[in-house]
Amino acid sequence: MKNNSIKNGQPWYDTDGNRIHAQFPHIFYQNGKYYLYGFNKEESKGNNGIWHKGIVIYESEDMYNFKNLGYIIPPDMDNENSLFNPKSRIDNPNIIYNESTGKYVLWIYNLTERTAHSFVSDSLFGPYNLAEDGFLPCGFELGDFELAKDEQGRGYLFFNRPHTEIICARLTDDYTNVDGTYTRLLHHPESVPFNREAPTYMYRNG
Repeated sequence: MKNNSIKNGQPWYDTDGNRIHAQFPHIFYQNGKYYLYGFNKEESKGNNGIWHKGIVIYESEDMYNFKNLGYIIPPDMDNENSLFNPKSRIDNPNIIYNESTGKYVLWIYNLTERTAHSFVSDSLFGPYNLAEDGFLPCGFELGDFELAKDEQGRGYLFFNRPHTEIICARLTDDYTNVDGTYTRLLHHPESVPFNREAPTYMYRNG
């Protein structure tokens, strides 16, 4: 199946003709190719206890046609206490590359406990090993978040402190945790219509 456009409100299919499943999608650009990754929600029906089926990744050269490369982190079907058991309520996989360490660093967060978990790998495609487990960045509950770095390679975590403000925290040198330096932004009441989610970061023209 060949795509020459993305149609809003319609299913998006991979090169095998299957629906793309990459919830909380992010795109990582590397060596002239785009890599789309996110949680596989193919079996999540809202009432069957399946929150996710692992983190999957797709590859594309044109941003329209994506090939399914399989799992970055597969679901852990055997251990009900695993973060990657399908019943585990985890969200927002986010990958950042650290030039200093040569490691890819993956963050997710636990919706139940509002904690962060970081993993490292020598490859974008894994395997990923746990680095920091179940922490509150700068002592705050973690909501939707974004990882970013500046031109000097300093890493940052932008996150929604549910649901009252946005926190910008500086990452440790290895990007697996925060170093305790942060600012608090965009304070708002925890009520409709003031709730805010899913912050992102953009750098443009200095």
